[in-house]
Amino acid sequence: MRVHSFLTQGPSALSTLTTQLTQASSSAPPPIEALALFHLGLPRTEVASAVRASGISCPNIYLADSYGILGYDESLGRNVELMEKGRGQEYGFAGGSGGEGCVAVVFSSGAVTGHGNPATMMYPTDVASMMVIEDTDLSFTGASTIPPVHYGGVSKKNYFLGENDELERTPYFWIGSKENDLPVGISTFTGEAGDACASLMGKVSNGYVLSGDVGLFPCYTRGVNQYGEEDVETSAIAKTMTKAKARVYGMFAHGELGPSQFAGFVDKAGEIPCEKHSMTSILSMHTMKS
Repeated sequence: MRVHSFLTQGPSALSTLTTQLTQASSSAPPPIEALALFHLGLPRTEVASAVRASGISCPNIYLADSYGILGYDESLGRNVELMEKGRGQEYGFAGGSGGEGCVAVVFSSGAVTGHGNPATMMYPTDVASMMVIEDTDLSFTGASTIPPVHYGGVSKKNYFLGENDELERTPYFWIGSKENDLPVGISTFTGEAGDACASLMGKVSNGYVLSGDVGLFPCYTRGVNQYGEEDVETSAIAKTMTKAKARVYGMFAHGELGPSQFAGFVDKAGEIPCEKHSMTSILSMHTMKS
């Protein structure tokens, strides 16, 4: 499975989203199996329209209304963090600075997907790892210990964009990598992002190197609410990954979904317990053959 991501923001966020998706549709290794869009401060109907205007051919398109987003801004040449205005004040923190934007994550070359109710969902037996996004606190109960290993978090609301352009409410979606595909590194951390990144980098499977694509799903009590400024964790990851240009994708979550204790790279299905965390960050790192 291959991943390509970018963030658009500000008044031109939607038009830039259309332009960059058009470019991605021609440059991503075919076929494109899934597209995940984490958006902040933008109407979901307008995000959906921007996607359709790009002409991208993708059977599985998901939208997640988020508390905040993290991604690589091409115009700035760096990773940025945007958190909903005031988010975190309900827990006594300073609160987010606000903003509007969208993170697009294109999955191609072997990604598999599913959506619906995780309590009744049957997962393919040949999936080694998967990104999971849910939007109800109780829906992950009972699914958290089912393989494969997960990385992701809890959003506000999720939608599936159907062929007739209708947005279908879905409490849960996942996008996975099959067994014997490129290994994906996953860990849960509460400390500093640079340290967690360096530790996971040291576990890369033989014969593979980091592609630079990094998933990051922090609790929204982290970020500016923890450090007093934005872009701290994304900058730390970029500084640590000296041999690959880090392109971060993800969202600030209200419940982080990831391994209970595991930290490492996987390309085989197995029973690795996961759970819903609080005040943590979930990290994933993608690879390519060396």
